[in-house]
Amino acid sequence: MDCIRLSWTNRPAKALEENADFVTDVIRSLYNCKKQNVPTDVTKWIIDAPSSKIHSRRSACVHQGVSEEICSDTLFSNCSSASTHVFKFVRLSMDVVGRLMSKVPGLKVLHVLRDPRAILMSRHRDGFMDYVGSYNEASKLLCDFMLQNIRECKKWQQRFTGLIKTVLYEDIVEHPVDAANWLYEFFGLPFTKDIKRGVDQMTHGTDGTLLKYPSPNEWRQGLNISEAHVIDSNCRGVYDFMGLRTFDTESLMKDMSTRSRVRQYDVGNYLFPIKK
Repeated sequence: MDCIRLSWTNRPAKALEENADFVTDVIRSLYNCKKQNVPTDVTKWIIDAPSSKIHSRRSACVHQGVSEEICSDTLFSNCSSASTHVFKFVRLSMDVVGRLMSKVPGLKVLHVLRDPRAILMSRHRDGFMDYVGSYNEASKLLCDFMLQNIRECKKWQQRFTGLIKTVLYEDIVEHPVDAANWLYEFFGLPFTKDIKRGVDQMTHGTDGTLLKYPSPNEWRQGLNISEAHVIDSNCRGVYDFMGLRTFDTESLMKDMSTRSRVRQYDVGNYLFPIKK
């Protein structure tokens, strides 16, 4: 099982429309392991991505004295023989997802949402805010994109019944074993004792304490109240859908005894029931 991570950034609607069919076809070719249908630069980017398992396998192959071209062909051949293909796409438009599902019958999609405040603080910490400027500009771009994706997701959930589920990043972090169990069930894969043990080891310390990193509430320590209010002003629609709380004062925001969510929301299309 290989996980390939691609990034689809916040582009203007026109550019998204112009490229949606192209992106859809590239992803479908990757899913079907058709190297000849994938642009060379895309193939090179995937294979050379340090975080990709494909990269480490290709490197091991090349170190044995085999040419890069043959190693790449071998990797795509292995892809064809795999029983399960898993892809992770960052900031992918749900418009593209809908087009893809129309062309790949039975494809299952997990739509992961995260608190916009946590996303923006993470981007600021990692230097990505330099490309968009202020929290005001960045939060408007992000939440407009998220809200459009939420609306598109609802539409596709009605058309492709049972094939698209939404889950919150925060719930995966807070309930990793339950989340993994539901994930495997959704994708029709066995959640074995070995897998459960692996999830436990990755998410818990030696004393059994849950390792919440990155913490769902880390943004509450990293942002000041003025920055949070700027983000709030552009993200009301996303907050309403996700049931997120806003904070009037710095002290309330820093008080971790108060949860960031205010209500249970419709879990009909969610992967697993959300904890209050």
